[in-house]
Amino acid sequence: MITKEKTTNDLAGEIKSSDSSKEYLAQNSDYLLRQDVSELLNSVLCKANLSVAQVIKRSGLTRSHVYHIFNGKRLPSRDKLIAIAFGLGLNDAETDLLLKKCRFPQLYARDARDAVIMFSLSHGKDIFETNLDLENQGFEPLK
Repeated sequence: MITKEKTTNDLAGEIKSSDSSKEYLAQNSDYLLRQDVSELLNSVLCKANLSVAQVIKRSGLTRSHVYHIFNGKRLPSRDKLIAIAFGLGLNDAETDLLLKKCRFPQLYARDARDAVIMFSLSHGKDIFETNLDLENQGFEPLK
């Protein structure tokens, strides 16, 4: 659902071979970090063919908070962004890419809490199962 990444080395090579920075930015806009989180989320929402209401229901987050994030009135925390990833039906790799594009640390397999989240995403569990698993393992749920 999220565009496959070019490597940083690929992008660096394209910068060197481009005739102008404007040309480079136009050709690689899908691969650059975005400052506008709401724009990125709305793009993923459209590709997932879901409504914000569906994402709210599947994310376990409050209606107003999610609408504020999608409308650009609020920036999500890392946990809220991960919950929205569950709502969007993203897998672990897509969630990592979303986190990266929004300038958050990616899920880290050596971090026990992140490992539980990664397990859930890669095994198709929903946010509610994930939060129960997190609590059963002694971790804070995604809120």
